[in-house]
Amino acid sequence: MNCETALKIDTIISSIFVFIFSMVDVVFLYYLPLTVLSLIYVRSYKEKNTFNVMDFVTSIVTVISMLIFSLLLTVSSLEIILAVVVAPCVEEITIRGLFFDMVDSISKDKRIAVFVSALIFSVWHSIAYPDIVILTMVFIFGIIFGYFRVRSTLYTCILMHRLFNFFNLVFAFIY
Repeated sequence: MNCETALKIDTIISSIFVFIFSMVDVVFLYYLPLTVLSLIYVRSYKEKNTFNVMDFVTSIVTVISMLIFSLLLTVSSLEIILAVVVAPCVEEITIRGLFFDMVDSISKDKRIAVFVSALIFSVWHSIAYPDIVILTMVFIFGIIFGYFRVRSTLYTCILMHRLFNFFNLVFAFIY
């Protein structure tokens, strides 16, 4: 399986979740614009770097383990699906895919693309987390995800984002 196929499968699954669950929970309406952009972008996406099948497998294992985690604990399955399945896929494809490529094609400088995509990532999260400390951390992780975007594949960014959200949910539950 190549990276384009994995991204298309992941985007379609995430989009189905968003469209179905937005009828059930208004939190998912928040992701409709990004979902539409990610669907448009992923149709023409061509990965320039090689695709690691282990990224895809690890991502699937993370999703399955989070669903099991949600069943064992009192965390809502919808929250798990949004935080671990939908958000990383839709956000990374739109921000580190579409916006990153747009800025990179205009500026011709990957560092500027990393910085601007991290800034967009922070602004996007400021809607849910209007705290300067959290937004600074989100910006730093945006820089890290941007580094992975330059050095690896877009799917690696999705995997890293999923793992980050997974551990945040686990720590939030523990503490």
